[in-house]
This record gives sequence, C-alpha cells and structure tokens, in this order.
Amino acid sequence: MQSKAREALLHYLNKTLETLQVPQKWKKARIKLLHKGKGKPIDELESYRPIAVLSTVLKLLCTIINRRIQKYCEDNNKLADAQIGFRPNRRNK
Repeated sequence: MQSKAREALLHYLNKTLETLQVPQKWKKARIKLLHKGKGKPIDELESYRPIAVLSTVLKLLCTIINRRIQKYCEDNNKLADAQIGFRPNRRNK
C-alpha cells in the first residue's frame, strides 16, 4: 500500500476509534451463496451455503481492537492461568 493511502487509512481508523462512530456502510454485510461442491445439484438451494461478506476496513478495525484488548489483558494479568487458548507462549500439556 502506498504511504499516502496508508496514512489516510490510519487517520480514518484513529478518528473512528476516537469518536466511537463506525460508518453505517461498514456495518452492512453482503450475503453470498457458495456451492457446496461436487455431487450437489447446482439448481437446488440446499446445495449452497450462505456467507456474509463484511467490510475489509471494519475487519481491520476489529483486528486492531482485538489485539489491543489481548495486549491489555496479558500485560495486566486479567486472564486466568487456565486460559491457554489463543495466548502467546502457552500450550495445552
């Protein structure tokens, strides 16, 4: 991504976090039907499964928020020691 585009996106995401106002167009999902695969007739609705296609910018914003929350929880010991899933340097024995 070009540096000007990256700076503009960063500014927009920071403004969204500051104001806590997520643009309406980011909140809309498009529903797409995916064919389940071989052996399934293409002319029957049961041969398809729906997926929601979300805004890439919203997914990026959610990733940023999630990482900040995870870091806060790790840095401030907010998670129980038994909580090992999806945590750095932890594994099931």
